[in-house]
Amino acid sequence: MANAVTGYRLDDFLIDLGNRQLWRGQELIPLNSKYFDVLVFLLTRPQQLVTRQQLFENIWRDVIVTDWRSASASRIFGKL
Repeated sequence: MANAVTGYRLDDFLIDLGNRQLWRGQELIPLNSKYFDVLVFLLTRPQQLVTRQQLFENIWRDVIVTDWRSASASRIFGKL
C-alpha cells in the first residue's frame, strides 16, 4: 500500500493535512477552512496554472457564486 501524504513542508512552513493546520516554525497560523482548501489545492498542482474557474469548481462547488463571493474569493487569493 502506498504511503499517504500527511503534509507538506516549504521552507519553515508546515502544512498539516490531517489537522488542517498551517505552521510557521512553532507558530500556528490561523486559516479558515476555505483558505486552507485553496492552499492545499494549489500545493497539489505544482507548476500548473490554476484558473479562477478551477478554484470555484473545486473549492466552492456547492455554492452559487455571486459578485460578493467572487470578491471574497479574490481576497483569499490575495492573501495566499
